Amino acid sequence: MNYKRAVSFALVLYAIFLSLGMATQAVNGTFVMGLKQYIFWWIVSIPIVLVLAKWYFKLDAPTTKKGFMLGIIALVVGAILDLLVIGISAPRVGMTFSEMYKIFYTDWRFYVGVIEILALCTFAGFEFDATYTKKA
Repeated sequence: MNYKRAVSFALVLYAIFLSLGMATQAVNGTFVMGLKQYIFWWIVSIPIVLVLAKWYFKLDAPTTKKGFMLGIIALVVGAILDLLVIGISAPRVGMTFSEMYKIFYTDWRFYVGVIEILALCTFAGFEFDATYTKKA
């Protein structure tokens, strides 16, 4: 497992999702997402995670265990970055940190997305063929 590359995967994934989230909020005029926005998010997540996982596994032979660990690393890095982003943005939208944190982390739809990311990373490790894996 290449941890430096896995953290890079997580950072790029987070940056893409943050950008998409901000665009969704701008279109909707609110930062709270409804079911339609989450469904869009879940569908768009599939190619994004799989393409980035393909990039990760280009230099690290894919296995189910490595895919699962890649998903765990992405979720941990994402949770840490969420603390920073929520801490910075909460006062700017007139909320406290705990109010904004609660909005995101108590929504069942958020956890469907978390499970999806973990499942997609695990699937990528399982499914991707080692044929294109380059030696580092």
